Amino acid sequence: MKWIPQDTEMFLGAREYVDTVIMPLIGITFQDHVKQSASINEFITIISRQVEQQFKGRVLLLPPLTYCNDWSKQDRLDVALKWKNSLEEQFAHVFFLTSDVEWKTIETELGQSLLWTTPIPLEHLEEKFKKPMMEEQVKPLLTIISQKWKNE
Repeated sequence: MKWIPQDTEMFLGAREYVDTVIMPLIGITFQDHVKQSASINEFITIISRQVEQQFKGRVLLLPPLTYCNDWSKQDRLDVALKWKNSLEEQFAHVFFLTSDVEWKTIETELGQSLLWTTPIPLEHLEEKFKKPMMEEQVKPLLTIISQKWKNE
């Protein structure tokens, strides 16, 4: 389920089955790497939607936590932890999805919540290649989430 009116109605009706929330982490810059930042945003948006589709009915996909790339690691972590703490009051599993390698350096502070995937620039790919490539990127994420559910 996505954070849109139609899906929130479904969420309210099936609340007891939705135990997992996913919040993409999107960094924005207006400096040297604007295009790369936009590319990662596109990639994470597609990946997060595909994960949500695979687990529809058990997962709620939230709007992204958006931050400035020039924020310190501590500032990023503080915001993510505030969200994590609030969300853990409502959901058994909280995941942050990103392709920003900076998050890997503070992964332990987020516990088991960080899902990191290698970004793939999509702008030059033909449509017929995008879908299979994205499906391959999603598979490991589905496995990680499923394993965490099994270990509860």
